[in-house]
Amino acid sequence: MPCPICHPTEPWFRIGRMAWFPEERVVRFIGHDCAKRHYQGEFDVAEKRYRKEARIRYLQRRWSEIAPNAGRLMNAAAALSEIAKALEDVRAEIDQKARGLSKFFGAELSRNSGRIEIKIDTGVKDNQGNAVIGTDVLGTAVGTEFWGRPFVPYQQLLTLMRDIEDLSRPLPTWRGEELASQHETEILDRGASADALPDRLDDLTLLLFWSQMFFEPDNLALLERWGKNAGSPFQSLVCRFDDGRLVIASNSFFAYHYANPEVPPHALVRPPRLSSEILNLRRPMARNR
Repeated sequence: MPCPICHPTEPWFRIGRMAWFPEERVVRFIGHDCAKRHYQGEFDVAEKRYRKEARIRYLQRRWSEIAPNAGRLMNAAAALSEIAKALEDVRAEIDQKARGLSKFFGAELSRNSGRIEIKIDTGVKDNQGNAVIGTDVLGTAVGTEFWGRPFVPYQQLLTLMRDIEDLSRPLPTWRGEELASQHETEILDRGASADALPDRLDDLTLLLFWSQMFFEPDNLALLERWGKNAGSPFQSLVCRFDDGRLVIASNSFFAYHYANPEVPPHALVRPPRLSSEILNLRRPMARNR
């Protein structure tokens, strides 16, 4: 549409601002660029206020969608409790018995997105008669999430459940004409927490699932094969289950580490899948995962 400041007689802008001209007591729609150029101070104040009000209205809509599902969210979170506590305890025991192992292991396993590469003799010699060394992929390690720092899924779950409980207390009433309302900060803070709840629950469920994958027999066997390769960072590596315990004996250029934490059966029980009702409450970007 035309901009009364720079192009009053021809179509010019698609995004603009409604501006009040107090001397003439009229409202005009002007282009976004002209508003910013000619009324910088007022433009900045109005833009900041507009974004704040838009955020509050968005959070109010999200609250009205999420709060009625508080019971469903709490039940799903509670179903993760035993798994999260057991995995966190296993990791805590490893950190206590083998200080530094989690940092070293996590860094090595995360390299190349878990892809384990080894050096091999290709059987070919170069012009000087030297063996040509190539690279082969031994496999891809999974479960690197278990070695994250920090790894505290149970603490995350407790915080998540406290935030779900907060849904039982309604947001304060707010209307747009109440400039600088005392309730705005509360709506922004509590609303943002509620907005993220379905995503946080989904993220925690995935964290537990992928952490459990580290304990898969094929994955542990892959790591032991890696430890036997001359091109690995290990002089030797034992990584296996023995009578309900995870035995890790890592001798590397970094240090020697040994840990044998008990892994209770419920630590490896797969977390329940979230219902479609909860998944549909996630923010749009998360729904595309």
